[in-house]
Parts: sequence; structure tokens; C-alpha cells
Amino acid sequence: MFLVSMYVRGGPKMSEYMLCVEASKGGVNTFTELIKFFVGKSNHTLPGIIGAIIDNVDALSEEQKREICYKRDRLIRELKELLGTDGIFLFP
Repeated sequence: MFLVSMYVRGGPKMSEYMLCVEASKGGVNTFTELIKFFVGKSNHTLPGIIGAIIDNVDALSEEQKREICYKRDRLIRELKELLGTDGIFLFP
């Protein structure tokens, strides 16, 4: 759900944001990184690796992604309308 809320149509997947060994963008094999993590040889954190694996699996349909993005955008719009320019949002 979190990764879908960050979804931008046509944008890169999370694994493409991860730096490979040559310090260029993309080219990271997330399953190899997972194995390297458990032997202490990965430069990435476990949440980052798992997030990239989930993002690569693409478990949600385009319709489900559209629905979640619509709800995200609607919530942002409602909060901006409620708070105005001088509102304060207190979140416990």
C-alpha cells in the first residue's frame, strides 16, 4: 500500500533508485541483494530491499493502483482545503 501511494505513472520502480556497485542508477538485482544482506555484504537496508522486491512483483492491477492514487490525491486535496494557508495539523 505504501509503495503504491508513492506510485507515479511511468516513473521508475524502487529498485531503479537503488545504487548498484558501480554507483550508477538501476541494475540492482534485489534477490541477490537480499542474500548479500543476510551474509553481511549488502550496502542496502533490509526494508529497502524488501520494498524493492514488493515493488518489482507488481501485485496490484492498474485499476487498484488508480483507485489508491485517487484516494491519496483526494485526501491531500481535502487536507489542504481544511487547513487553508494558516492551519496546523496535529497528528497523534
